[in-house]
Amino acid sequence: MKTRKDEHVKDVKNYIYEGCGFPVRLSTAKMFKVGTEWVLDIDYAGIERSVAATVARKPSRLTGNEVRFLRQFLAHSLKRLADHFAYSAPAVLKWEQRGDKPTGMHWAVEKDLRLLVLQHLGESPSAFLKAYKAFEVPMEIKPGQQQYEIVRRGGKPVARCA
Repeated sequence: MKTRKDEHVKDVKNYIYEGCGFPVRLSTAKMFKVGTEWVLDIDYAGIERSVAATVARKPSRLTGNEVRFLRQFLAHSLKRLADHFAYSAPAVLKWEQRGDKPTGMHWAVEKDLRLLVLQHLGESPSAFLKAYKAFEVPMEIKPGQQQYEIVRRGGKPVARCA
C-alpha cells in the first residue's frame, strides 16, 4: 500500500545528469517532489569528486567541457589555471571552447592538469605514482564524446567511463 510519503519520492533509473557540463548517467537517481516539480536528491559534491577522479584517469584525451569541469572543480579562475601552467587565460578559454572535442593542449600540460586534480583529491603517493606512470605515454585522441556513469557502492557515488 502506498503511503503519502511514497507519492513524493521516486527512484529514476538511468537518469542523465548534466550538472558537470557533459552527460553523466546516474544508474539510479532518487527524486522527491517539491510542489509540482521533481527534484534530484543527490550528493552533488560526492558526484563531482567521483567524476573528477574518473575524468582525470580516463583513457583518452580531455575535451573542452572536461577541462572546464576540472577547472571549476579545482575552484580555479581561467587566469589562475593559466598561470599554473605558464599559459594565458585566452589559451585556457580556447581549450574549454572546444566543447565535446579534444582540446589539442600539449600532452605535458594535460598530464599535469590530471595530476593536479588527483593531488587535489588527496590521492595516496602510490596511487599518484601509478597514475603518473600511466600518463607517461600520450593517450590517443578518440573522436566522439566520453560517456560517464554514476553507480552507488557502499552508499557512495562512484563514477566510471561507460
